[in-house]
Amino acid sequence: TRGLSRGLSRGLSRGLSRGLSRGLSRGLSRGLSRGLTRGLTRGLSRGLTRGLSRGLTRGLSRGLTRGLSRGLTRGLSRGLLEEGFPNAEAFAYTDAPIPSHMLPFAPRQTGYSADAQPVFYWYISSSWPGKIEFTINESGAAAPLLETQIEGPFEKGIYRIDLKDYDVHLQPETEYEWFLVIIPDPLERSADFLASATVRYVKAPEDLQTALQRTSRETLPDIYAQKGYWYDAMENLCDLIDTDPENTKLRSMRIAILKEEKLSPAVYEDGNI
Repeated sequence: TRGLSRGLSRGLSRGLSRGLSRGLSRGLSRGLSRGLTRGLTRGLSRGLTRGLSRGLTRGLSRGLTRGLSRGLTRGLSRGLLEEGFPNAEAFAYTDAPIPSHMLPFAPRQTGYSADAQPVFYWYISSSWPGKIEFTINESGAAAPLLETQIEGPFEKGIYRIDLKDYDVHLQPETEYEWFLVIIPDPLERSADFLASATVRYVKAPEDLQTALQRTSRETLPDIYAQKGYWYDAMENLCDLIDTDPENTKLRSMRIAILKEEKLSPAVYEDGNI
């Protein structure tokens, strides 16, 4: 009786223990193995299928959209030009690479000018074959004071825009923002390449007028800079450099001003600054 009892008890105990242990072990092992294998296989298969499908769909969709957009732009531009439509060149599309930098020569804060028709200097890091949009907006005004197209430069360097050429006058003690905009595609204005700065026309006080009358042309940049008239200081400095291109002192002065106003890309990219 005892033998049978103990045998049955031990047999059941060991059988259940080993059966559960081996069953769990084998079940987990096979489950993990099959799960990982099937998961990876299905994941890769579905991922590749969906990736290729979506990639092709989106690629075709975007390609068709951009192709139609550019085709319409070019067709419109050519058609308008053939029909003699005024300012049709503003619709032109170009595949030319965008310059890496286009920098207005202006201070980080609003710069002053004692001239109601100041001169704006700016730098571009490479040529641009199309038009560049130049705009001046009065702060708070609904319509721009000036909006025009200027010719893109044929090479990198410093260029100037003189408001006297457009018969535009700034009002005293009024803030204006001026923009330079490259428009690669007129139908995708989100791709516009923009640069801007602010200017304020402030009539020269008597002490500045007196100092200007008593100084030489070579010291004009210093006089204007001391009184905070940034645009006039830059204009006179650039005029002096144009007159004497080999004057390293003048060039060093301009480099120092540009670096101070965080316009270093113009300095490092162009050895003629």
